[in-house]
Amino acid sequence: MKAWLFALITGRRPQLVTQTFTANGVLVVPASVNALNMSGYGPRGVNGSTSRVDQYKRDIIYYGVRKSDGVTVVDFQQFGVTAQGSAPAFAYCDAPVSTGPTSEYSSTQACYSNFVDTSYDFTTPPTTGASATGVGKTFPGSTGNVAQTPTVFTNVAVTPGASYNIVVPTGGSVTISYYV
Repeated sequence: MKAWLFALITGRRPQLVTQTFTANGVLVVPASVNALNMSGYGPRGVNGSTSRVDQYKRDIIYYGVRKSDGVTVVDFQQFGVTAQGSAPAFAYCDAPVSTGPTSEYSSTQACYSNFVDTSYDFTTPPTTGASATGVGKTFPGSTGNVAQTPTVFTNVAVTPGASYNIVVPTGGSVTISYYV
């Protein structure tokens, strides 16, 4: 029987009943209720983020001092070697290193060019909070850490006397109201 008709017959005004669920629960519908109003939302998501990843490229030239004539020559070159992290902003050379008796060089030395910053942004997209559900309706969470906008359903048909599971993830809320 509709609440307004029941009130007319019994001579009393219908009373508004409101239940708010902030965790999982069970709604038991009174025998005189066949429709209700619902509003709610799921929890907030997590904001997206952007972080800078620094990547450097450099050229490395290996010099050797020949034993035969004492002349410094280029022994080996590497171009565009990739490194990550912070790097000096200047060209430099390692200290000369003495070599063994079988080498054609008396010493070798590595020199590095300026690092070329090829930084890029690494973006993590925002997430969406889980949805709250109940009485066949879905109440979405927000995307990113923004305030949730309640989803509203009016005049939702229910079975008088029935029980309905209400699922509310942490941070969500579902409010149900009806007249008895």
